[in-house]
Amino acid sequence: KENSFRLKTFEDAFGVRSKLEALRNEMAEGKMTRITIGGGGGTGVELAAEIAKLMRAGQNKIEITMLEATPTILPGFDSRVVRKVHSRLLKLGIKIILGNPVASATFKGVKLKDGSTVLHDLLIWTGGVGASNLTEQLSMHIKKGEKNRLEIFGDLTCKPQDLSSKMHGFVYAIGDIACILNPESNRMVPLVAKAAIEEGVVVAKNIIKSIKHKDKN
Repeated sequence: KENSFRLKTFEDAFGVRSKLEALRNEMAEGKMTRITIGGGGGTGVELAAEIAKLMRAGQNKIEITMLEATPTILPGFDSRVVRKVHSRLLKLGIKIILGNPVASATFKGVKLKDGSTVLHDLLIWTGGVGASNLTEQLSMHIKKGEKNRLEIFGDLTCKPQDLSSKMHGFVYAIGDIACILNPESNRMVPLVAKAAIEEGVVVAKNIIKSIKHKDKN
């Protein structure tokens, strides 16, 4: 993190924008600029496209590279969406490197697992979204291999470590903290705001139904 910018908060966004403005001024003086984005998920894809449009005036002096450790950008998204987005990014002049995880990073370059190096003037890290450490303090079951995300049932209630626990059926999880699988593809639902909002609506309805059911009894 000491060699890259991140994009999580408004303050982060202002920092990235300020650095981009500085690089754009250097481009106006004829300097070649290299921007690397670590992570080809929703945030990385949107950011790459926005930077390409923001820096459009100096496209011949800019090189934008997006790195994704998995075999495809937008892991978890429908394959039709992935193909269209991939094609669009290439048309914007963005270079995409897939299936080659980052091994280390310096202020001037990123070394990949295969030993190759991608030089940069700016590295923005958008990958590796994990759940809050709060999940480690709960008596809930964590999905193995999913970065501390909670395992849940179909109604989005959390699976407790002890199924006889009084908490069973009373704790819900949505968004980045939950491992929610698409029942059709059996893949995890993408970690994007739109999905989290829809999950929140489902949880709200389930809570109301649960309360009404208890009132009747």
